[in-house]
Amino acid sequence: MLTGLNNRHRFEQDLEAFFHAAERTPSQLALLVFDLDEFKYVNDTYGHRAGDAVLNRIAVEIRMLIRGEDTLYRLGGDEFVVLMAHASEHEAAQLAERIVRRIAQAPQDLGEQTLRLTCSLGIAHFPTHAGNAQDLVAHADMAMYQAKHTGKNRWSVYRPDHDASRAMAVHLGWNDRIAHAARA
Repeated sequence: MLTGLNNRHRFEQDLEAFFHAAERTPSQLALLVFDLDEFKYVNDTYGHRAGDAVLNRIAVEIRMLIRGEDTLYRLGGDEFVVLMAHASEHEAAQLAERIVRRIAQAPQDLGEQTLRLTCSLGIAHFPTHAGNAQDLVAHADMAMYQAKHTGKNRWSVYRPDHDASRAMAVHLGWNDRIAHAARA
């Protein structure tokens, strides 16, 4: 266990447990998904040992920012998740801002070189953005990609009107309609 953080399997278990409990007692949950911008460059240029050191440093930095009832997970590679039980969108946004700022300000010493990395972070909130675990994760992931596409080193709250997967479904639907019309 490289970073000492909970892994993807534990994340899935904890998320399932939350949704099971939420069936009996209404609650809120914020899910923050983030990864390091251009992390592949670190591994490719400085080696995996340096990349591992960066991941460990990030884990330490983020642990200091989260509340006692929040849980930080490393899903794999440079992808991290924070589960914030009983958290509002506003509380999630405040934490997102602190995470993005902390990562950008934390120098990463890699031998003779010091780098400043950034991250892109997405937020999805239950029950605001999703009614189940699968949609919540997908929407947080989509929000992270929304942040990446608007310039990296930022965070974004899920917005259905910016959901590229929905736009792609509409686009593919039009492709089918056009092909059907051409055959007619």
